[in-house]
Amino acid sequence: MHANARTFGALALALLFAGALLLSCGESYMTSDSVSVSTDNGETLDLTAIPDNIDIEDEGTVAIKIDLYYDNNQPISNATVNLTTTRGTLGSQQLVTDTNGVGFTTLAPGEDIGWAVVTAIYKDIFATVEISFWKGGGGDTGG
Repeated sequence: MHANARTFGALALALLFAGALLLSCGESYMTSDSVSVSTDNGETLDLTAIPDNIDIEDEGTVAIKIDLYYDNNQPISNATVNLTTTRGTLGSQQLVTDTNGVGFTTLAPGEDIGWAVVTAIYKDIFATVEISFWKGGGGDTGG
């Protein structure tokens, strides 16, 4: 794939991701939680949740994005990354990275308030983010 096509593809994915965020956030505070974990063998896994808090009454979802790449910023494509959550429902528990080393899914909050801990696992890399599920009144998770 040519560099221009890769850049265009990455831009298109970013715009799609941003549009999904705007549609899914409702009245949530538009913040994110992101973590980057690297290993000694040169692989890095980035995990991002946007927004990192959501009012369960808004019926929105949290966008979950993974980026997988080598130290030289070359994407790791066609790699399987497993996801788990302690609360809510993931759109997919297993993502396969595209040619840009990227994968997307969603997290639906369900009916319980509290913290969801989402973990992405690739080989020996574990990346974790936290999302607050709250109900009306400004983000109180009761915890």
